[in-house]
Amino acid sequence: MKQLENMARWRNYPMGPTLQKLLGISQDQSKTGSARTLGEDEVQGFSDFLCEHFSKQQPDKYPDFSALLEELVAMRLPEAGLILYESCDFNIEGDFGAHLALGNLAMLAGRPATAEGFFLKANAINDKEIAPYTNLCQIYLQTERNDEALQWLRGGLAVEPNYRLLWEFAYEVFIALDK
Repeated sequence: MKQLENMARWRNYPMGPTLQKLLGISQDQSKTGSARTLGEDEVQGFSDFLCEHFSKQQPDKYPDFSALLEELVAMRLPEAGLILYESCDFNIEGDFGAHLALGNLAMLAGRPATAEGFFLKANAINDKEIAPYTNLCQIYLQTERNDEALQWLRGGLAVEPNYRLLWEFAYEVFIALDK
């Protein structure tokens, strides 16, 4: 009964189509996408609801799982995304997008060591994508591992020489190394 009450409470919460499908909310029943500002308590309440829900029910198909991770990054619900990952038995080896999404979720959750592991695996899967380089550079700057930040900065610039964010990080890295 409580689950049904919770489901009704969150029916109009802005969410993506994969999450709607998993929760059994048809697009006709939802007003997803309505422009409104969400309060901190409302976001936390929805995250708590999803964490509980994901511990009991997960997607049956890998594409839904992978899409759901990306939706949870966009919704800025890191704890729910990490609980989903921990609750599922899907093998994400070789899936760049899943590793990147999980790294982003871990970053949002304030878990840089966990994020680092996912970004390193994403880079090992596809070293021509810029996102792992920028994220690893950011992690290493934040944790004052400046030599490692420089290594990932150089690697990223080799992949994408004109990537603005990396040039912004370059300034920070060189200032930090100069101290």
